[in-house]
Amino acid sequence: MKTVLVCADDSRGIQRIVEFASPHRAAELARASNAIVVRRRRTGEIVRVKLQSYGDDSSLRSLGGDGKHYSHDHETESNPTGVWTLYRLPASSADIYAAVVNDCLKKAA
Repeated sequence: MKTVLVCADDSRGIQRIVEFASPHRAAELARASNAIVVRRRRTGEIVRVKLQSYGDDSSLRSLGGDGKHYSHDHETESNPTGVWTLYRLPASSADIYAAVVNDCLKKAA
């Protein structure tokens, strides 16, 4: 069975091998938004997957809104026309949201 190298940069920017993946696993990793795929020119098979330390989640749909906004002015049963209201964020994201808000407040001070 052929293996595919999966690499990632460490904290110093040095590329390290993090996994020897099967072709099936490599195809799954290649679909990630932070993956750069190197393919064999003639056959198109995946030779290496480089995972970057960041991802683009702008195309993912959040539980409320489009993922880029925390408020809306859509008319609903509980929200009259022309009134802005906040989307309800899932409880699982409360810690990270609080950390971001606190970080912004520290930078503003």
